[in-house]
Amino acid sequence: MEICSVNQNVVMTGIAGLDHLLRGGLPARRLYLVQGDPGVGKTTMALQFLMEGVKRNEPVMYVTFSETRAEVDGAAHSHGWSLENIEIFEFDATQAALAGEPDEFSLYAGENYWTGTSSELRRYSIRRDGFVSVHAPMSGGEFVTKPITFTGKHLALNFASSAAGSVRVELQDAAGKAVSGFALDDCEETFGDSLERTIYWKGGNDVSALAGKPVRVRFVLKDADVFSLRFAE
Repeated sequence: MEICSVNQNVVMTGIAGLDHLLRGGLPARRLYLVQGDPGVGKTTMALQFLMEGVKRNEPVMYVTFSETRAEVDGAAHSHGWSLENIEIFEFDATQAALAGEPDEFSLYAGENYWTGTSSELRRYSIRRDGFVSVHAPMSGGEFVTKPITFTGKHLALNFASSAAGSVRVELQDAAGKAVSGFALDDCEETFGDSLERTIYWKGGNDVSALAGKPVRVRFVLKDADVFSLRFAE
């Protein structure tokens, strides 16, 4: 397949068919999110992109938060690819300093000041699965999802709040009307820091009666972050 002439303002993906559709590649100096279920080829696509960079003598790095180095090597080996000249940086979660808190990633940075020979090594910590969130300050805020359908019996949140903050959830029908028993006033205030906390209403936590029906999820936050949600069995 013939690929159109490469535009200097685009970056080739290393996938000939995709580059052809994109008229040479992706616009340069932008951030891209590749989303999909496990096994659809996200890692494969990322490796092809990096190998294209190596071919062009560009420095490249693969940062993994969930897959191990061995798993990345295995994915490359299954295609007969070499990861030579690709730097792989594997984040390993460690136990949090406080008991009961989620595991966290650690980053270390040197810190030097123009004051004699003083030098320090500073540690920064980031909670697992907490890089992007919807945040509201202490004054409060809220958002509502698009209509979604789900399977499962319970709504679980990955969230964090201050001791004075909270998260409350309302389930609505597709038209935006609160579902009886799952209105905002029925929801117990949830606070803390958890990768998976089940949401409770006055009638309990079983939402299976709404499974398969389009619903909207309304969140009301106070000094809190919501990172993700899922409906679990």
